[in-house]
Amino acid sequence: MTSSLLATALLVAAVTAATSAGGPDKSGSAMSSQCSAAAGTRGQGDSLAPGERVKVNVTVMGTRLFTHLGFELTCPTDSRKSSSIMIWRLSPTDKTIRWSAFWDGNAPPSDPNLPSEDGGGPYPEQEFPGGEHTFVVERRPAAGGVPDHMALWLQERPDRVARVRVQEGCDRLRTTTFIGSISPKFYNSGGVCGHQGMVLPPGSKVRVGVDVQSTDLGFQLVMRRPQDAAEASSAVAVTGIADDRRAWGYLARGPDGQVVSSAYLPSYRDPFGQPQLTPRLPDGEHVFVVERRPAEMAVWLEARPNLVVTAPVLQGEPLHLELHAALNRVLYDKA
Repeated sequence: MTSSLLATALLVAAVTAATSAGGPDKSGSAMSSQCSAAAGTRGQGDSLAPGERVKVNVTVMGTRLFTHLGFELTCPTDSRKSSSIMIWRLSPTDKTIRWSAFWDGNAPPSDPNLPSEDGGGPYPEQEFPGGEHTFVVERRPAAGGVPDHMALWLQERPDRVARVRVQEGCDRLRTTTFIGSISPKFYNSGGVCGHQGMVLPPGSKVRVGVDVQSTDLGFQLVMRRPQDAAEASSAVAVTGIADDRRAWGYLARGPDGQVVSSAYLPSYRDPFGQPQLTPRLPDGEHVFVVERRPAEMAVWLEARPNLVVTAPVLQGEPLHLELHAALNRVLYDKA
């Protein structure tokens, strides 16, 4: 799918899940116990334990190219194994979802207690109507003859539950779409509890791991007051990352919307040798550091600390740090 086609399909997906806050901070469990779970305190591929419930907020803005929303539990020791539920239609009127369950991309073993696809109901013409849709995902342990399984329903329709048996060893939750995803995870560090929308005081910094899957569209690290519009905020946009993580493209702007600096990676060739104009975002996690300075925000790729990008910020104001994505953002929070 070309970048121009993707640009016509603007959507933002926000996914939230229950967990304790934490990360690779070396200060131990003391900080984790003090930091309440909030958006962005965990990331793609974190485990979902039996009895754990997650809330999933999906915001879609005017697209018919969003052909599915998938929730899968993968196996960390065998990448070929997964138990997944694919939501591929949602009725804009009565909120009916249409879904299918899979094991490793195929139909799961027959089980009268766990049907592999939805029952009757209207067939929505539109994949996902614009607006916000809230799903709930729950890992249910084996009980009453029903095996350990993942259950999923739209918050307004708890009567219509999609379920799939969890394969042994599969406990890493990922959210997928047809057009890829960008998912941030804010780590705790230096006495700062990291999460989406956190207030970052002057003199403090936070590590943000950005998991990229199958998309070349970039993202922005934004600092703003709650009342400010996105375009009236300070931001450093990441427009590309080199394969070796040693270079990255960016565009920095101040709260007045004026661009203060920019640099772009050269175009690259796809696996077929064709030149691509869109800067590349390699799959995997890319860790950035964001620091609040008295008059500016500073951002650098952790693997490239000597390339620091700054943007002016409003002084004397509490500013909130957020990650914005042009296409498909995934955030985890407690249910």
